[in-house]
Amino acid sequence: GSYYASVYRNAACRMGPYMVGLLLGYVLFTNGCKVPNTRRTKVMMLLGWAVSTLVAVTFVVGPEFIGSPYSILGSPAWRALDRTMFSCAVAWVVFVCCVGYGGIITE
Repeated sequence: GSYYASVYRNAACRMGPYMVGLLLGYVLFTNGCKVPNTRRTKVMMLLGWAVSTLVAVTFVVGPEFIGSPYSILGSPAWRALDRTMFSCAVAWVVFVCCVGYGGIITE
C-alpha cells in the first residue's frame, strides 16, 4: 500500500502526539496553570525554551542538513519520533504560555 493508506490514515500513528496532549492537559489541570516564581523556575523555563526550540528545529529542518532520514535504517527511528517530539515542543510552548512565561508569544 501507499504511505497514505498505511500510515497517514492509521490512527495509531498519532498516538504519541495524542498522549502528549493528554499529559499536558492533565498537568495544566492539576497545577492550576501556576508555577512558583523562583530563580530555579526561571532557569528551568529558559532551559525548556532552548530544548523545545532545538527539538522543533531539528525535526522540521533536520532532514535538509543530515541527509534523508527516510533511508532504510533511518526511517523507522525517524518516523517513530518525529510527530511525538514535535508535539512535545509545541506542548512546551502551550505550557509556558499558560503559566505566564510565554514572553512575546503570550502578548
